[in-house]
Amino acid sequence: MAKAHYKLDIDTCGALRYELNLRKLLGGKSEKSHFFWYPDKLTDVFNQHWLDYLTTKHLTPTAVLIFYKSPNHNVTAFPDNIHIDSTNLEEYKRHKLQDKAFVNYSINLLGNPGHLSGNGYAYEYKDWRDNGVMRWYNHANTEAKDSIYQTHDGRQSYYRACYPDTTNDLIDVQEDCNHATLVNTSFPHEVETFDKPRLCFSLRCFDQLERRSIADWQDVVNFLNEYNLIVE
Repeated sequence: MAKAHYKLDIDTCGALRYELNLRKLLGGKSEKSHFFWYPDKLTDVFNQHWLDYLTTKHLTPTAVLIFYKSPNHNVTAFPDNIHIDSTNLEEYKRHKLQDKAFVNYSINLLGNPGHLSGNGYAYEYKDWRDNGVMRWYNHANTEAKDSIYQTHDGRQSYYRACYPDTTNDLIDVQEDCNHATLVNTSFPHEVETFDKPRLCFSLRCFDQLERRSIADWQDVVNFLNEYNLIVE
């Protein structure tokens, strides 16, 4: 089974701003959507001291995707749930999905869903833990639906929804997501929730990795291994 995720030696305590209110920050937009922020918004979400701490770990993100999934979100209810993350269309043309040079990756950390309304530290969320599962599938035996859409900056992006055999093509599973995790998002993947919602902060575009010649997923893993950031 291929390894598509790694637990990282990154302390997430104190990462999110105490007063974080995503609904206010997003102007009241639907919490079921996901949103992309550039560097000028990172400090609206994360404490500066925690971003500085990440830099000491040789990781300086320039963007974050925020994902919310409601309870009981699964591939049966949402058949397009298994997907490969979107990428700039021109980049995709240069590096086809089967090529060694194509890789999307992120570092995920989960947040208390109370932050959707500024109540992340309310009593009802005191002992909250995510119980969702993330799964990855092989490219083999998949039919795919490709979509091209415009990003907010006017560029075109490529997105692929996939339909693998969820039994035969399964290659990796993360059952405990309650820690910082390096994830491969260029393999078909999904997140299933059960009785609890899931709020995920997905850090992207790290300065130190952008300056390197990343050829494949193993190069990303090797970089983090250089600094002893991979726990398992």
